[in-house]
This record gives sequence, C-alpha cells and structure tokens, in this order.
Amino acid sequence: MSVVIATRRRPELLARCLAAVLDQRTEAEFEVIVVNDDDAPLAGLPPEERGLIVLECGGRGVASARNLGAKAARASLLLFTDDDTEPAPDWLDRLVAASRRHPTAVGFDGPVETGDYDLLYFHAPRALPGGCCGANVAYRRGPFVELGGFDERFYGWMPEDVEFGTRAKARGAVVYVPDMVVRHPPRPIGIRERMVQASRVEGVWLLFRKHPSLSHWRVPLRWGPALAEFKRWSGLLTRRDVVRGSPGRAFRIVVLTLCTTASAGVASWRRWPGRAG
Repeated sequence: MSVVIATRRRPELLARCLAAVLDQRTEAEFEVIVVNDDDAPLAGLPPEERGLIVLECGGRGVASARNLGAKAARASLLLFTDDDTEPAPDWLDRLVAASRRHPTAVGFDGPVETGDYDLLYFHAPRALPGGCCGANVAYRRGPFVELGGFDERFYGWMPEDVEFGTRAKARGAVVYVPDMVVRHPPRPIGIRERMVQASRVEGVWLLFRKHPSLSHWRVPLRWGPALAEFKRWSGLLTRRDVVRGSPGRAFRIVVLTLCTTASAGVASWRRWPGRAG
C-alpha cells in the first residue's frame, strides 16, 4: 500500500508522524510519500535512508498535494493522513485486514482520536464515523482514479476530503474500520487563526453546491458560513462544561462568536461569486 502525507511548514509534527508510520508493526509492504504543500523546499528529511518519496507541490493546496502523492503511488491501496497525526502501531495491519474482509469496498475510514481538550484554546478535527476525514482514510486506486481524485478547486485546508468521500460512497461502499486508529493531538489556536478558518467560505460554498443534500441550512448559501459560525460559538454559552462558571471564559466565547462571524460575513460579502460561481 501507499501512505500519502501532505505537509506544510510543520517539520516537527511531520517528524513525529513519520516516526509512527515508519515504525509500524506489520509484515505488509508499504511505501511512504510525503508531499510538501509549500513554495519553499522541504528540509531535514533524508529520503534515501528509509525509502521515503518526497514530492514538492508548490503551495497549490492540500487537494492538489494529495492528488500528486496518489499519482506517484505504486500500490493499489492509497492511505491518506496528515502531518500532525500519530497513527497507532497496528494502523496498517488493521487496514490490510479490513481490505481483505471487504474486497469490493471502494474505501475505508477510521477514527481520529483527539482525547479531551479545551476547545476555547485548542483545535482538533471533528471526525465522525463515515465522514471520510482526510487524516485517516484509504481508497482503492482504481475507483480513486476513475472519480478524478480530490477536487483541486478546494484550495488550502478545506472540506475536500468530505466532498470526495461523498462521491466515493455514491460509487460503492466506504467501510468504517473502528480499530484503524490515528491519534490527532490538539494544538493551541488563537482567535486570529480562528478568524482565518472562518473566512474560508469558498470551500463550504463549493461543497454544498456539488452536494446540496449535505446542507441543512435555511438561509441563502452565501450567508450560511457566517450563520454557522454564530451558532457554533454562541451555543457554547449555554454549556456549563465549557463556561465553567468563569466570566473570563464566557467573555472569550463572546469574542470568538463576534470575530468568527464577522470574518465569515465579510468574506461572504466580498467574495460571493453569484449563483453560477
């Protein structure tokens, strides 16, 4: 199988991820393809020592990076993860076993464990069973190529994994493998970065335009991302486990609500492409 890891400006996290992948307890043959999604060369990796394949993507976005890695892959099973994960020692063996149990399945996805963390100050992906999170998902090469790979109009870190997973599930079964585990340690995140995330409205627009059934919004698509940010953060004010009776924490929730909603709203006002965009 081929393990494809997209990375961008996180050398320490990438080193941790590679250590977990290269030290897998498995007899299965596999290759590791690291795709650098940056305009500067990736430094500090000796591919000749452990058989790594290192590719340069030039900062075109994670969808392009994953597609480039898949194109270079030589195996019939493509396994994707991110540079900030730590796959479990039996990660590859669990996938091999699942692929043998389900020989006609198009793909496989597994849990992304984050543990408990303070979501006011830390970030981790929200990966639901069957969600095809790009941090822990595999596809057979044939269907992946037939479906055209990830949609490269999703620039940057956007829901390109959800979109491709939706197409894959329309093509055939994508099996959830509960013991194919990767760990994703939460990382600190500030309000400024939250605002940047909220401003990436184009990814949401594209996802729901391609797959309207995924959207449950009752507002126009243009303003949906801003409303989602408002509901996401303001809703935390009613959660005692988050507020913890602290005025300071309640104030941070208010600030997050206002800042992320404003960021998404301004982006929606400036960049809306219109009905045919």
